[in-house]
Amino acid sequence: MYYYDYHHADLSLFADTEIELHYRSSISRNLWRNARLQKWFKSEGRQHIVYNEMLKCNVPDNVFSLLLTLNHNLWHLQYEGVGLRQMMDLYYVARSMQASDEVLRLLRRFKLESFASASAWVLWHLFDGCADNSLFISKQSPLPAPNERLGKFLLDEIMKAGNFGHHDDRLKSGCYVSTYVSMAMPYHATCKILPHGSGMDFIRNIAHIIVEMVEV
Repeated sequence: MYYYDYHHADLSLFADTEIELHYRSSISRNLWRNARLQKWFKSEGRQHIVYNEMLKCNVPDNVFSLLLTLNHNLWHLQYEGVGLRQMMDLYYVARSMQASDEVLRLLRRFKLESFASASAWVLWHLFDGCADNSLFISKQSPLPAPNERLGKFLLDEIMKAGNFGHHDDRLKSGCYVSTYVSMAMPYHATCKILPHGSGMDFIRNIAHIIVEMVEV
């Protein structure tokens, strides 16, 4: 083991293979959202881990997979850079299921509705080519109705940054070279996509900035 945190550990078991062990399925830096997520994973979420006869092991069902993928993609948007790889994961998870009251209830509970509607627009626009018969504009979609305004913002961030921000010219140009600026940058995305989830994140990081300034 060469790194671990609240979410996962990086293991050095093989010379040519990176291993990342997640002991918490997904997290949020918003304390209230994170408390709800961890409570669900430990209780109701366990009902969504089912035995797969073909694989001969337990796996997450579609509901668990959808929530996990949405929250994971949101994390990447906020803190690491989200790419088409993550959106393709969501595309196939969503296509394997249909709308349900349970999914809508969970999206509301975890404040994922806005991000889910933005994602639905990206999936419809990019992967389904704005097709009239796309799942994502039908009543059968497990995601909320596509939101074009939020979707265009999300797609713009995807095209600018990519997975882990590897293609983000804003980073390459040194625009965020300051530690204090880089710690505050995620919130331009948060405020548009997740207006109810950004306040505690912002306060938390401002506290970190103050501590760093005092230490310096």
